[in-house]
Amino acid sequence: MFLTQRDNEKKLKAYIENLQNGKHIVIILLALLFIGDSSGMLFAEPYKIPDDAFKKFILKELGKSAGELNPDDFEAMAKETDLMVYGEDIQSLEGIQNYNSITSLGFWGTKVTDLSPLAELEYLEQLTIHDKTVIDLSPLANLDKLEFLMIFNMQITDLSYLSDLKSLKTLMLNKTKIKDFTPLPNLSKIVSLTVVTDLNVDFESLGKWRNLEQLVIAWEDILLDEIPESTDLSNINTFDLNHISDLNKLEMI
Repeated sequence: MFLTQRDNEKKLKAYIENLQNGKHIVIILLALLFIGDSSGMLFAEPYKIPDDAFKKFILKELGKSAGELNPDDFEAMAKETDLMVYGEDIQSLEGIQNYNSITSLGFWGTKVTDLSPLAELEYLEQLTIHDKTVIDLSPLANLDKLEFLMIFNMQITDLSYLSDLKSLKTLMLNKTKIKDFTPLPNLSKIVSLTVVTDLNVDFESLGKWRNLEQLVIAWEDILLDEIPESTDLSNINTFDLNHISDLNKLEMI
């Protein structure tokens, strides 16, 4: 069959229109995917919350006395930026990843042992942990935005997992088992350090923290002359050394 130039032009125009329509479809699909990702809930399956006590706590925070979490609840969780978790029956924080915009988090009085769910809270800037059942800080290793960390009454002995937290400015260690700060040479942005302890702590490595301005130490049966003379603390503006006879009475410093 012989095709005129007009026929060829019509076919070419139809082909171009089909391509354009296809491109529009791709663009729309991509746009929908990005919208779903921005909220974290529209097209993604929410994280399950297996711990009944934690689920009950979340329901209470959302103003609900009972029932199941619905899509509106997960959307509200995704928008929350500040959360304080408490409850002696809570054993797992799995599902806290649904709070994917959170910047400030604290929890105390729970029986939580595993901090793994916190590893996905990429916007977290402030974290307070007040639970002696936690012994492993490794899930915090990649929280790049973390600026404030308070660890209270925990049986941890190793701080090496914090060595790459380049944004960390304030570190508070209250009644932990930490004795050595040498694993933390990279924490160059630390401005304030508080240590409450009943152990003989090696403070010599603090001389490498050139931005350290405030150092508060509270101890039991540790003498001032146990800080080596070679420790260079000349950059510190506030140096508060407290001798506390009974740490069991100490709640907060």
